[in-house]
Amino acid sequence: MKNFLIKIKEYYGLNKASAIIMFFIGVILISSLLMMNTMANISSFWSVDIDEKPLPDIVHEILPLSMTNQGIVLATVDISMYSFLVFTVLAVLTRRDAVNIGIRMFSTISISYLLRILIVTQTNLPSPTSNCRKIVKNFLTEFGQDRCGDLIYSGHTIPLTICIYTWLTYSFFKSFLGELLKNILRTRVAILGYSTLFMIIICRMHYTIDVILAIYSTTSVWIIYGLIWNKYLINEKYFNEIYRKDAKIQKDCNKNPRNLN
Repeated sequence: MKNFLIKIKEYYGLNKASAIIMFFIGVILISSLLMMNTMANISSFWSVDIDEKPLPDIVHEILPLSMTNQGIVLATVDISMYSFLVFTVLAVLTRRDAVNIGIRMFSTISISYLLRILIVTQTNLPSPTSNCRKIVKNFLTEFGQDRCGDLIYSGHTIPLTICIYTWLTYSFFKSFLGELLKNILRTRVAILGYSTLFMIIICRMHYTIDVILAIYSTTSVWIIYGLIWNKYLINEKYFNEIYRKDAKIQKDCNKNPRNLN
């Protein structure tokens, strides 16, 4: 077991700096998720009456949905999203710079949810479906995705968008699949992610504008993080220590710095 742990440490280049950064990012991520859940419950309490007519949405009008089919699509969204997340994490773990990628992913998710905390209660929209419940108590402990008022902007879209950009930004299984198959896999995975985002709208979890705003804000955070990291943080000794010292990784980084954003 000890030798196995040593091999993992050497493979990923784990050190004190990366451990500290990952710990704090984990704390921030968990805190942001808990705060987001509380704010979603408060937003549900303030939500417009469930009998209020939903706002016009062109996707909802083009694709009408019965209550039975809504449950099926919602279950499909959950299965697709969690499968996508697990597959992405496993793919990241195959790379020796998994720590660097993981820090970017979870930092972006945390920041995006913190932004959503500031927004979700500011604009209250009628629920796009009557199949929702209004939270009136236990704001700190009530969980669920069937709450009324938990709309602008879509929380499901944040991790899905991050996973899509992770696949589009980094190369996975290149040595195993080759360049052509790697690009085919990347494209198919991205299509799966965007299809899941579309199903979020179809199943009436959110309005189209909710998903668009989430994609826009998460994309902005992803890009800004990369710019700040490459221009400022990578030059700091403490942050620079989390980069792999492996010669091949360093060489790839020098050739194409975006591969290790």
